[in-house]
Amino acid sequence: MKLGEIKLEALRVMNINNDSILNLENMDSILGEKRFAKYLNNMLCSINRAIDIINHKNILPEKKLSLDTLLTTYGVSNNRFDLAKTSDVMAISRIVYEEGNTYISRVPYEKEGSVLVVDSRYNPKNLSIVYYPRITSIGEDISDDDDIPGLPDNLARLIPYYIKFDLYQEDEPDLAVKGKETFEEGLKLLTVKDGEVDYLIEKVYFYEE
Repeated sequence: MKLGEIKLEALRVMNINNDSILNLENMDSILGEKRFAKYLNNMLCSINRAIDIINHKNILPEKKLSLDTLLTTYGVSNNRFDLAKTSDVMAISRIVYEEGNTYISRVPYEKEGSVLVVDSRYNPKNLSIVYYPRITSIGEDISDDDDIPGLPDNLARLIPYYIKFDLYQEDEPDLAVKGKETFEEGLKLLTVKDGEVDYLIEKVYFYEE
């Protein structure tokens, strides 16, 4: 789902499209209409706030990465791996060890900031981190014709409802609440519930109840 499609769908769920034809081909003329422009010009920040919330829900499919590529200190008792060397780790699900027929699904570790400390009896070449990735915030350089990198369509379809909540809080508070409820219910259906995760990034945005 392209960025422009998310914005146009937000206008639809905000019920301000009336009889206008909202499609990407008409984006220039849509931006020229004051009733649309005052919302469209503020949507980028709303989308990034929605991305922050999505990142903390651990909804994206898990990814796996060899820890050997992140090794910074090879010690007698412990080895250290710096997650700052990779940019998309949002939360750690677990560390696994695989060697021949041996498979350990949860290797113990400690965390010092972005650094993981693992007992040196586990060969770094056989260690992998299973983690929840993060979507990077978007900037002014992204085009309305571009997809948001890393954002699957099932989550992109929920973002217009967050935009409705975020931008309608003053103009239409009742409609804003409905947008928030739809967004949260959609996330709830997708949220992982199978145990604790270890956040690499601190929470940066909170709802006001």
